[in-house]
Amino acid sequence: IWYDPREEAFYYYQPDQGVWAYMTEVEIQRLLLEWTLEGVVPEAKPTLPFVVHIMKHLKVIALYERTYLPERPVHLAGGMLYLGEQRKLAPFSPAYFSKNRIPIYYDGSQTHTNTKFNEFLKESIVAQEDRDLLQKWCGYVLLGRNPQHSILLLRGVGGSGKSTLMDIFETIIGSENVASLNVERLDDRFELAAFRDKTLLIGKDVASNVFQTKAAHTLKALSGDQGIEAELKFENRRFKLAGPFNIVITSNAD
Repeated sequence: IWYDPREEAFYYYQPDQGVWAYMTEVEIQRLLLEWTLEGVVPEAKPTLPFVVHIMKHLKVIALYERTYLPERPVHLAGGMLYLGEQRKLAPFSPAYFSKNRIPIYYDGSQTHTNTKFNEFLKESIVAQEDRDLLQKWCGYVLLGRNPQHSILLLRGVGGSGKSTLMDIFETIIGSENVASLNVERLDDRFELAAFRDKTLLIGKDVASNVFQTKAAHTLKALSGDQGIEAELKFENRRFKLAGPFNIVITSNAD
């Protein structure tokens, strides 16, 4: 069990996926109650007050020091893929503190270019420099990072391939890592809570005046690394969202 003080949240490690999964305090209490009922430690009482007492200690004991990684691998279904000159797949480890996994297995023998995807890009995006920019941005999405603190805007007429491209992003990254972005509602404290542990925010077919709405300024905070506060509904508890998020917004309007 890991306690993240920035988010004031507990995470539970899943070794088969290499992922730290978010758990509510009630779920942690249930785990601890099950442990006390096993009777391995005679002093552990199977009561809720005792479990609450343990949780207070866990918030200190389960603070793990992160190891600095000079190179950040891509967390795939079969392991951690390092993208250096010697491309290699490393086993899962809790030391990565990874909360997100791309649900695709890497096959090292498949080194050819995806011709079908490239043809789709050429049909949808005329300028080569725009295609290059898009594919560079896709690299950040694969890594789950936004070091440039940028937002991708895709503009085009209806039926030009924007929705298809969004579907491809969501399929590759995994729907569990993607959240829908409703810019007009970003001033709702509960709306932001849906972005917890997501790496990609997608705003589809927004209106032409979306950046003139009252809540649009929140986009800058979401694409930055200062963090932004959100509130969990029914829990009456605030926490800080860790950014920067990758953000893409599509529109038919100029």
